[in-house]
Amino acid sequence: GAPERQTPHPQHMVAYGETVAAAKENAVYTPPSEFIDYEGLKEEVYRAPSAEAASLLTHISGGSAAKRGERFISQLQAEMDKASRHVRARVSVIVGILANVLREAGKAEPASAELARLTQVTEDASAQIVELMKYVEICRTACRKATKKFDKVQRTSLGSWLVAQLALQPFCNVCLEPLIVMLSDGFASLRAASNPPKTDAEGRPIEWVPPSDFERSTTKYWVKTENVPELTARVLKHLSILIMGRTPPTLAQMAAEEAPVLMHPEYAQAIYSKFYEGTSVLSWITSLYLDSLSFRQYHERLARDDGANLFRLRWYGLDPEQAGTVYVERKTHRSKDSGEKSTKQRLPIAPSAVRDLLHPERALDVAAQLDAQLAAGAISEKQRDKGVALGAEVQAALAERGLLPAVRTVYQRTAFQASDSNSVRLTLDSNLSLIKEALALGDAEAPAGVHEWCRN
Repeated sequence: GAPERQTPHPQHMVAYGETVAAAKENAVYTPPSEFIDYEGLKEEVYRAPSAEAASLLTHISGGSAAKRGERFISQLQAEMDKASRHVRARVSVIVGILANVLREAGKAEPASAELARLTQVTEDASAQIVELMKYVEICRTACRKATKKFDKVQRTSLGSWLVAQLALQPFCNVCLEPLIVMLSDGFASLRAASNPPKTDAEGRPIEWVPPSDFERSTTKYWVKTENVPELTARVLKHLSILIMGRTPPTLAQMAAEEAPVLMHPEYAQAIYSKFYEGTSVLSWITSLYLDSLSFRQYHERLARDDGANLFRLRWYGLDPEQAGTVYVERKTHRSKDSGEKSTKQRLPIAPSAVRDLLHPERALDVAAQLDAQLAAGAISEKQRDKGVALGAEVQAALAERGLLPAVRTVYQRTAFQASDSNSVRLTLDSNLSLIKEALALGDAEAPAGVHEWCRN
């Protein structure tokens, strides 16, 4: 019989013009005229050739394309300029709204009408940020698709030119991460006003310190890229973005920047520039998984056997030496029938100490590593004792099972968590890369080096 006809993927069935039209229709804060005129660009693709100023095309695509498409390039640049003006204007408006929320939330009484108003204003700013992030992606894709269509019809190669141009366009280069952090602080201020945070005996806010081990109950989901902005906004209503080492500005610090007129643009910009500009919500996470040549650890974890262990090295950043600390981690899975919870335990060591930890012919002095951290005040006596015991158990397991560097994962993470507890934690990971490690170690007597156990 005839072969079964396969249904195309929905994204392939819908022309991008319809996607742009739907975005215009659904936009609340963006007038339709501010979107890239995708249909207008497509019409320009099929217009008669123009030789008014062919030098640009001559430079880009060579003589064969010199007489085609000057008007297309001019219109495309005008559309990109329009998008950049819109993005700059929207960012300025949102910064003003959130700066006002940050200043006024600390003065609002719990359950007051003012607190309810500020909450509504912040939710509105959140919706504006989500729409702006989607707008940027719609416009970038519209420019790329229109140029691809032009190249196909006119037989040119403007694609590489467009990549260079997009890298220069403000609407593509604007960093919206500081707005996300500002929004996070806004929602956190409202939660604090509604339910004052926990304090210590002296009235100081309790600062959360990452534990060395804890019980885990984890649920994981896949999220479509286009849904990440809305997901982020929804989470921020309940949990703040966790940026290690960062402290949100206090009301007194913001008041020091106050301008004479309420919400004067210069005041909002001063708050943004001093406390938020350049702040990133993304951090690189690197995990190097240890396994045997038969990948025993992987298969045991995949089968979710009770008591199955996972051993890995983790550092925050791309280069372990720049990170300064490598965490040796053991994760233990417990089945529901066991009545126990899965755990993750970790101990910090210096990158230069990893080789001694891994090499069967050497033995890392974990106690010496942790004693140095105890003397520096980085860990407690209890953490030191737990770390020494864990280090001995890990080294015994590595030697017994013949575990070596096998696979490294690198990705960017955004973490959401309350400032005083890790009872609920949400992490959003993106841009994942997998790196195959050597499953081997060098000579035990050779000079120690990071790239002996971690590919450069």
